Amino acid sequence: MRKLAVAAIALIVFVLFAFGPGIVYRPATLVHIEADRTGPSRRIIARDFRLKEYSREFTLSVKSGIDRSDFLVQLFDGSGTMLVQMSFKPQYNNSFPFNVGRGFAPGRYQLRVVEKGIVGRYSVSLYQGRLPDASPSQLLLVTLGVVISAGCYGYALRRSGGDRRAPGVRKARYVLGCLLFSFTMIVGYPLVHETGHAIALASFHRLDLRGCDFIGLHGEPHVSWTAGPDLPGWPGAIIGISGPMLPNIVGYLMFAFWLSPLGRRWLARSSARDVFWSGITACMLFAQVGAFAPMSGLVHDGDYSGYIGNIPIPHWQANAFLLLLSTVNAVIIYTIVKHLVKTHARKLPPAGEGIRRGSGQTV
Repeated sequence: MRKLAVAAIALIVFVLFAFGPGIVYRPATLVHIEADRTGPSRRIIARDFRLKEYSREFTLSVKSGIDRSDFLVQLFDGSGTMLVQMSFKPQYNNSFPFNVGRGFAPGRYQLRVVEKGIVGRYSVSLYQGRLPDASPSQLLLVTLGVVISAGCYGYALRRSGGDRRAPGVRKARYVLGCLLFSFTMIVGYPLVHETGHAIALASFHRLDLRGCDFIGLHGEPHVSWTAGPDLPGWPGAIIGISGPMLPNIVGYLMFAFWLSPLGRRWLARSSARDVFWSGITACMLFAQVGAFAPMSGLVHDGDYSGYIGNIPIPHWQANAFLLLLSTVNAVIIYTIVKHLVKTHARKLPPAGEGIRRGSGQTV
């Protein structure tokens, strides 16, 4: 009964910590713009608002169901100076905080939405302060799992007298390894992906680090642009493809080490190390295998839209390049999985034999 009560209290604390801020705190809505365009629209919608007190940051929430083109969101101060400009692609849904370094002083402001031939429905909302978001709960849950399982592993190891082969220690180590792998991918892949976009934006002098969230602590992972003209052609294509491309590059480098004699010797020292490195490598390359989905229109992907909509070469050539990468990645993943099955499946005990205890008994 005591264990059940402790588990219930822990669950309540976690729910309040993860979701409580969104229940007890709602920032003030400064502007809300909603439109539904049945034909190509190039309107400019402007909304004035007054900020009564200093605000360190604003939160912009965009829900875009448009089917064609994109639109700009611009923020001006009372003197008409543009503070922020952001471009949004079709089917974009996200909320994120931003600021201009010094925060926002009390006074008059204007939010503008610049339609660029869009068709469909969208809404734009501007909030004062940070909009609570429950999306970090996944990261928080896995982090708590890692901490708890690490404690369980240490406890099991202590009870077994330091015997790493004891059944309880092996089970705790397995759970800890799975959670560490999940944590690495939840943090690592978005970090590498968004870093790819950030490198491309920085090379064109358009990166705004103040509005970036590389791992999704405050919503969906994203990078932020500084105000300025559009970047069509090769710059826009490079910015669009740089996010998916950097995980591929990292995956190829990890696979090259995996193939090298030095890498094989290092990984052969530990089965867990081999599985962990191989799994991370495969996960870095796996996303590219599904490149055919946005090509066929089954799903919408903003990175693919930015790439294919700006690249100044025939689309079949651009798609052929992505399909070539997908094929290479699929072959690499098959090679890794085949190695894992061949190397580690034979280390499992035969069916019915069980796990041998130190006394020689089986279970």
